[in-house]
Amino acid sequence: MFSSRLKISLFTLAACAGFTAASAQAPIPAADTAWIAQSVPEETVYGSKDALDAQKTWIEMIDSAVKSLEMGEFYFENKKGEALGPVLDSIRAAAARGVRVRIIADGVFYRKMPATINSLRQVKNIRVRIIDFGRLGGGVMHAKYFIVDGTDAYVGSQNMDWRSLSQIHEIGVRMKSARLAEAFRRVFYSDWAAAAASDIKGKDEPAPKFAAQPVTAKSPQALTLGGERISAYPAFGPKGMAPGNCAAEIDELIRLINSAQSEIRAQVMYYSLERRKGGEWRELDNALRGAAKRGVSVKLIFADWDMKGKKADAARALARVPNIAVRISSIPPSSRGPIEFARVEHCKYMTVDGRTAVISTSNWEYDYFYASRDAAMILTGKKPAAILNGIFNAAWTGPYAAPVSQTGGQKKSLAED
Repeated sequence: MFSSRLKISLFTLAACAGFTAASAQAPIPAADTAWIAQSVPEETVYGSKDALDAQKTWIEMIDSAVKSLEMGEFYFENKKGEALGPVLDSIRAAAARGVRVRIIADGVFYRKMPATINSLRQVKNIRVRIIDFGRLGGGVMHAKYFIVDGTDAYVGSQNMDWRSLSQIHEIGVRMKSARLAEAFRRVFYSDWAAAAASDIKGKDEPAPKFAAQPVTAKSPQALTLGGERISAYPAFGPKGMAPGNCAAEIDELIRLINSAQSEIRAQVMYYSLERRKGGEWRELDNALRGAAKRGVSVKLIFADWDMKGKKADAARALARVPNIAVRISSIPPSSRGPIEFARVEHCKYMTVDGRTAVISTSNWEYDYFYASRDAAMILTGKKPAAILNGIFNAAWTGPYAAPVSQTGGQKKSLAED
């Protein structure tokens, strides 16, 4: 496993070598804009007027593709007549008009639900590779992102699952920026090369040549969001396998928590101190406790999935710390009847001091940061933090969340989701 990790790390490092720092104060290209997107469970009170609808955003992006569509996705799962159908239609239509479509999906979940992937795999101009990320990092390909024409990218908590667009609460961000899109393309083509053996259509043309400078905390990309000038940079997991100079997500998360002066707000599916191979992981827990000890107000919302045993104990222990409050959200069932693996808070975002926002694909557990491919965007600006705080407050004060001390049940979860 070590040699595989070293090989992929060297591949990504070489891909990013030779860059110099870029100035965040350079003029913003006219197209460099970002938007926060949301998808909400039907029949709930959720829905921010300041966030785009994720399904409409995906279709608009894919329909605009002229040259390429590159997708790094945990899995695909469609159901006839549901919200993912029009998205898949747009992908097929893009391929039909000559767009070069490339898809990476996780090997573990491909074996569980191959049908939708296999239907796409047969389409002309669509190539699919299945990545065994367990061999590379020990976890799964858990990221959820796509890039259109090398200039327009989306990343967020939504899987390519019909439920993610209509039955689950999710948050993502769209970025029209060639420089940010290239950061995701570097990750994509690193993983694409690692999954070459799974390509049933044979050899593929070489990866594109990348010329842009790396996007980092010291050299972020300037954007506009909601009329405000902000800065942004990506971060990736697992630590040690981020491309070149790109940040490791866990490092940025801890750094931001350690920098907090007044407040931290976060909503993630679940929180855990467990490690797959045994033992406890206290890095994130210690950072949150340290912030609270400094007087920072910490409010956390976790989903009711797997809220039992050690996960419940960890959440309750945090809630007993002065300045930390924890609520558990339980989305009510649909009037349609039971929907497996749905009706849940699947968001993964955080705000710090009303000026920094993190939108991620990672749950707060060791393996997502140290073993699995995940991705996040760090946005510095009042507007993105304000939009996410509005979404957070709607969940915190809404009808579905209760203090962790008052909750006890849990839903069945889709393993590793």
